[in-house]
Amino acid sequence: MRQKFITIASWALLAFITYATLSPIQARPTLLTLSSVEHFAAFAALGGLFCLAYPKHIISVYALVFGSAALLEIAQLFTPDRHAHFADAMQKLAGARSALSSSPRYVGLFSPFDKDGTNKAARGTKRGYAAHQGFCSGS
Repeated sequence: MRQKFITIASWALLAFITYATLSPIQARPTLLTLSSVEHFAAFAALGGLFCLAYPKHIISVYALVFGSAALLEIAQLFTPDRHAHFADAMQKLAGARSALSSSPRYVGLFSPFDKDGTNKAARGTKRGYAAHQGFCSGS
């Protein structure tokens, strides 16, 4: 039940961000903060929710969150009262990156260690020693 709620919340947040990004400027919901904080926070929340919703599909989550940030910024070029800025896109991507890189799945994906603490490079070797022990073993 919790997983379904998180999945629905992540897609609902993406729909809300799409509305807020592409709606007329008068209809755009605003916070009492700088727009750069809004951009960062919105995509950090989006990245975090999608990581929780789809923990086994981290590459797809990256593509979806980064792609939506870029495409929504580009789509603002086609709305008459909105504007697209490179800085806005970078703020959105930074927010997404901060959430995605703190995901446990991401950290495990790029960690040099297995879950039990052994070095991934030493997999399949005897007690974690390198397969070619001759260099330091004196043999």
